[in-house]
Amino acid sequence: MRFAAPWALLGAAVLLVGGGLDMLGVPSALLFGSLLVGLGFALAAPGRIELPARTFTAAQAVLGIVLGAYLESSSLEALASDWLPVALVAAGTLAISLAASQLVARFTGLDPVTAALGLVAGGASGIVSMADELGADARLVAFMQYARVLIVVLATPLIVVVAFPGAGDGGPVAPELGRLALPVLAAILGLMAACFGLAAALVATTSVSLLDAYLATTPGGLYAVLAVGFGAGADTTFVLAVQTLRVFVMILVAPPMARAIARSSLR
Repeated sequence: MRFAAPWALLGAAVLLVGGGLDMLGVPSALLFGSLLVGLGFALAAPGRIELPARTFTAAQAVLGIVLGAYLESSSLEALASDWLPVALVAAGTLAISLAASQLVARFTGLDPVTAALGLVAGGASGIVSMADELGADARLVAFMQYARVLIVVLATPLIVVVAFPGAGDGGPVAPELGRLALPVLAAILGLMAACFGLAAALVATTSVSLLDAYLATTPGGLYAVLAVGFGAGADTTFVLAVQTLRVFVMILVAPPMARAIARSSLR
């Protein structure tokens, strides 16, 4: 009973906060409600609740299956003639993410591994699930990752309406967290701007439109991006293919890069 009581309380709080966010129209309301409740509990009672190791491992397995299920043969076929520019865009996104993370680490004193994993642009759930094993602060990684996702989710529809007006006509956390908010926000906005530059490069090297390229290179928010793309008449198959490829690149390459950064910082 003592073990179950805190989880029952957290579950009730998640439903309450998530329901409130859903009423406000926030996308993925339960996801962000869970994040807010978890952060609040961590601030109010640090170290009071631990997820059993077997449960955590099972959650990682489920996430792995979900990520693997993203990849479809039709999505890969959409990249057949443009695979090189798309691969370079994915690599460029990773490089920009790591550069931004090191700037945040330098100006805030955050450890480089937590900063690197927190600002990797893609695969938020997978990155967060690996954070502890890679020596990062999983709570701060979660805050940074889902702050990025939330900003992208909220900003993308507005940017599409403003920049593409014709689209759619056819159809220990407490002392670090407050100090990190502004630098992380600046890094996320810079990352979004840099990814728009990658979209322009994709337009210059392939036959896709700027709308398709922008939606394909947004740093996260896959489900919201697909919904916006569908409503705007974009090539959602291409968008899904590029976004999925980048998720795989981030999940596979970010962990060894984080370990390299950790070794370099120790030296």
